[in-house]
Amino acid sequence: MSTLSTRPADEDYDSCIKDEFGVVYSADGQRLLKCINNELENYVIKEGTETICDDAFRFCHCLKQITIPDSVKNIGEMIFVECKSLRQITIPAAVTRIRQNTFNNCSSLQQITIPDSVKMIEDCAFGGCSSLQEFIIPSSINDIEDNPFVYCENLQIKSKSSRFVIQDNFLIDKQNSILKTYFGNDENVIIPKGVMAIGNMAFAYKSIQQVTIPDTVTTIENNAFFSCKHLQQITIPNTVMSIGKSAFYECKSLQQITIPDSVESIGSSTFRNCESLQQITLSNFITSIDEYTFYNCFSLKQIDIPHSVTQIKDRAFEACKSLQQIYLPDSVERIGYWAFNGCSSLKQINIPAYIKTIGEDAFNGCDLLPTTIIPESVKMKEPELPF
Repeated sequence: MSTLSTRPADEDYDSCIKDEFGVVYSADGQRLLKCINNELENYVIKEGTETICDDAFRFCHCLKQITIPDSVKNIGEMIFVECKSLRQITIPAAVTRIRQNTFNNCSSLQQITIPDSVKMIEDCAFGGCSSLQEFIIPSSINDIEDNPFVYCENLQIKSKSSRFVIQDNFLIDKQNSILKTYFGNDENVIIPKGVMAIGNMAFAYKSIQQVTIPDTVTTIENNAFFSCKHLQQITIPNTVMSIGKSAFYECKSLQQITIPDSVESIGSSTFRNCESLQQITLSNFITSIDEYTFYNCFSLKQIDIPHSVTQIKDRAFEACKSLQQIYLPDSVERIGYWAFNGCSSLKQINIPAYIKTIGEDAFNGCDLLPTTIIPESVKMKEPELPF
């Protein structure tokens, strides 16, 4: 038997049924499509309903209590987003997945019962559930995507699953040695030995100030330290080989960092909006400075580009207002669009003899930069329009 879709189509509303509470169902009654009554406070979903569709009760700020019948097998994404009055809920035994953002910003949610039928919890499923104090991972869980517990400041997690272990306020995927999330409140954090990857959003929005990473870690995934605004000190061991997109995005207190030579790639926007970053040492084996890598790092005054780098991509140093000089090695073949746009203090830069492409407005707003001789080998390239 196929699973009913959680995404209503236009034709579903052509023949829909609306009950006396302002809740809309499909004609056959198997899918709850949408609640159009934002004043709804208490509701019992009709027996026979099998699917609650995406966004069904989104923005029902007054919803305090809801009863979901055992007939429900499938719940969609974002169905209770911003239900700020919802205090407790029981998921029926036939449900196998808690989808992304299902309870996002349910700030009054204090109790939730997850049955042993659930096998997966998706990204940000409980993000912003600031009143949730305890969560028990069922024994049936075999997959937890990224960090489902972003902004759950008061949460304590317990695990009945053999796959996931709780250690020193860390939730770790034991099978793959991935740190899924940190749910403590310490300012100085020591990641346990044995962790091989710091997962997507693992420390996102945390108030940590200092992190010690063990030499078992080989990967820092996308958004790992996203918006850790108080992070001041972190040492990356020489076992780390890759740093993902936006890994240190908006770490506004970070002043210096060294990327060891073991690192071969750094994702786009890695240090974007790191406003206090003054000093960085890059790995000698990275091949490109990706899009927005140092965007708005307005305290950065000087940086050495390794001889391994062949590309400075679009907007890599845009709005680095304090950047005064930069040396580009002969290995650089391309400077992207707006790469140094708004670098108003930039006084000195060399153009490598063998560079092939300089993007449109690469040095726009660099008013202190003297006239630069562009080699004949250069092809000036205009940005592609989005239409």
